[in-house]
Amino acid sequence: KKEGVDPNVLSRTMEDCGTLGGTLMPWHTNAVYFTGTLGVLYSQYIPWVLLCYIVPILSLIAAATGYGIWYVDPETGKRIPPFFQRRYHVFMDRMDLNCYNSSLEINLSRIGRNIDKIRAYTGGLGLIPVVKSNAYGYGTAAVANFLVRRCGIRFLAVARLFEACQIQDSGCPDCGILILGPVPAFQIPTIVKRKIEIPLFRVEDVKRLSEEAKRQGLASVKAHIKIETGMNRIGARPGKELSDLLSCIKGLGNIEIDGVFTHFATADQANEGKGNDFTREQFSRFLEGLSQIREAGITPRYVHCCNTGATAWLKDPCTDRKPLSRLLLHPE
Repeated sequence: KKEGVDPNVLSRTMEDCGTLGGTLMPWHTNAVYFTGTLGVLYSQYIPWVLLCYIVPILSLIAAATGYGIWYVDPETGKRIPPFFQRRYHVFMDRMDLNCYNSSLEINLSRIGRNIDKIRAYTGGLGLIPVVKSNAYGYGTAAVANFLVRRCGIRFLAVARLFEACQIQDSGCPDCGILILGPVPAFQIPTIVKRKIEIPLFRVEDVKRLSEEAKRQGLASVKAHIKIETGMNRIGARPGKELSDLLSCIKGLGNIEIDGVFTHFATADQANEGKGNDFTREQFSRFLEGLSQIREAGITPRYVHCCNTGATAWLKDPCTDRKPLSRLLLHPE
């Protein structure tokens, strides 16, 4: 972190030296498994594990030369390529679009018409357009600015910090932005400074966010609670897990819960408008978690769970925001 190295490099190094290199040690779990379970003695297999010798050596060469070592810009969170690859990436960034054989023209007015149709279909509920992954290839800055300036959108969702920074720096500094995925600890200072909202689902993340807000002299900081209902990626499960999270939030006193959400795993299985039971089960768990949050004295401004698939068939009276992507950006 202090050196600004991408955390993926540490993960890769641990895999190189821990998982593969560990096999070279007779007391490692890999060696014990080979000997005790497979019946292959250490002296019998050790001459043949060539990859276990080679990979740690390659890791040392990479560390010495800088080849393959990615870095992270602390302000934007954008990955910086290794020294030997940087010239290629700079060339790609500056490449003249006229060099390509094809082009894609984006009609923003049609996105605007899609917004109108979605609002009419949902009875005027609020929308949280998801513009991650370069707005699904349509262009993050252009789409975000159109949504905010022309369509009256006040809140957007992204997947990574650099996407949120790109939106703010392109002319939308006052638009609310939620990062949907987990956030590395080293990005918390930038997130607090830029007033970007993140999902809270672990006590340690709540404490980090609170401490950083105090360090920057802020009275409070906004965030969302992510409830785990069946997607099984991130989130706090209703019950004790969510209760511990809420106790921590309430105890610290400087975190304002701006929203609550979950992620439906199979909502696109509409079954000709009848929907599916697993999404309904997830929705029931979400309501359970939402009730638990409100009983704790927390009243979120945004309650959102219906993604594109669920919006098409799940008629719910309690959510007031819909995080949409495909329904918004796909052609009419």
